[in-house]
Amino acid sequence: VSYKKTDIYLMNTKGSRYHAFVKINDKISLLKKIFFKTDGGSFWSPNVVYVELTGNDITTGKIVSERFKP
Repeated sequence: VSYKKTDIYLMNTKGSRYHAFVKINDKISLLKKIFFKTDGGSFWSPNVVYVELTGNDITTGKIVSERFKP
């Protein structure tokens, strides 16, 4: 909700476990990590330098990552 350009989908998988899925480099991936690089700002309004999404491509299983500036 805070960043409307990237959708994250929470889905129920085998064994009643929930996982987050997101498009990384135009491939649907199982989300493993979100990293925010900040530089100054305040607690409620940080200055975000970039965001990095890391996950596993669901078709190949390879680790993929994408970095973007919000």
